[in-house]
Amino acid sequence: MVTRNQVILSLSAILLSTSTAIAQPKQTTSSQKSQISIKSLSANSTASLNPEQKMEIEDRVQDEVDRRFNDYKHMFGYITIANGFLLSMAVWLLGERIKMAFLDKITKQVEEEATKQLEEKVKIELAKQTDTLFCKIQKLESDFLNERKNKIIKEIQDSTPPSLRESFEPKQVSNLQKQKFQKLTTLLDFLRCISPLINFTPADYIMWGDGIYFTQKYNEASIDTYDEAIDIYDKAIDACNGDIKVDDNICASAWYGKGNALRRSERFKDAIEAYKKAIEIKPDHFLARTNLAMAIWKFYNDYEKGIEYVDKAIKCNNKYFRAWYNKACYKVKLGEIKKDPRKIKEGIQCLKKAISLNPDKCKELAKDDKDFDSFRDSNNEFKWLKS
Repeated sequence: MVTRNQVILSLSAILLSTSTAIAQPKQTTSSQKSQISIKSLSANSTASLNPEQKMEIEDRVQDEVDRRFNDYKHMFGYITIANGFLLSMAVWLLGERIKMAFLDKITKQVEEEATKQLEEKVKIELAKQTDTLFCKIQKLESDFLNERKNKIIKEIQDSTPPSLRESFEPKQVSNLQKQKFQKLTTLLDFLRCISPLINFTPADYIMWGDGIYFTQKYNEASIDTYDEAIDIYDKAIDACNGDIKVDDNICASAWYGKGNALRRSERFKDAIEAYKKAIEIKPDHFLARTNLAMAIWKFYNDYEKGIEYVDKAIKCNNKYFRAWYNKACYKVKLGEIKKDPRKIKEGIQCLKKAISLNPDKCKELAKDDKDFDSFRDSNNEFKWLKS
């Protein structure tokens, strides 16, 4: 209120000064006007004015004050509006900045998540492609190694003549053949060691075991000599037990091969069990029956038992020369032990039967067979044994 009265007083003085200048036509210089004291003007002017003039001055002063006040008020309003606008702009800008920061953060998180997902997808796809490539490489490796294995097995088979497969006599194998069997079976063992991808069938194991069996030297076998062959035959037997589709002939052949290796290593009791297992699978296996008779004769040292079992082999196949030849040996030795010429004569008849079935082979065997020493020199019918 004090400020307002001061403003009114100042404006009154200014208006009074202006009125006086209008009423007095005398001209004064600007410097002179400025030197008039506002206070004296106010005192002198108010004293000489009538009420109407005072009222008019007051109204004019009031109007000027109101106008100025309104101007200040409007200016303050503008300033307030401007401040509000600036504040709003500041708030908006702050919001935009926060929004941009949040958007940047979200964008970065989305990019990181997208990158992570992409990396995971790439990693999974790469793993799939790697697995696929690895499977293809394994397939190629497996095909190559199995093809190589099949060639070796076939070579062993082609190197084993039917007569050797029938007799299973290592002494019939030449040194050159033994070296070949040794090389081929060593290659098979090497292939088995370097890769588990090779698929050995029961028939493969049997052929492999036969190859090892034929590398042995006749009459030089120790109890451990045939263990490697026995181990391979056992693998063939295990494979047979695990595959219901395997032919009975193959399973019987596995037991037969094991029986031969056991018999050669002088484990006659185990050999008897192996031969019996082969016969159980294939009752007409005359080779197993023939060698079973031999193992029983060796184990029990009983020629009569040998004759009993070899007769069963002859019943299965009466054209197998080896069964007749073995029966001749048993008969002759039994006749010598019991001093029974009739048994020796029966043995000679069996030998003649064997010779009729396979002359070359039986004559070759009989020339050096100790079982025939007793009549080789005295019996005129067998003079050819000396030649």
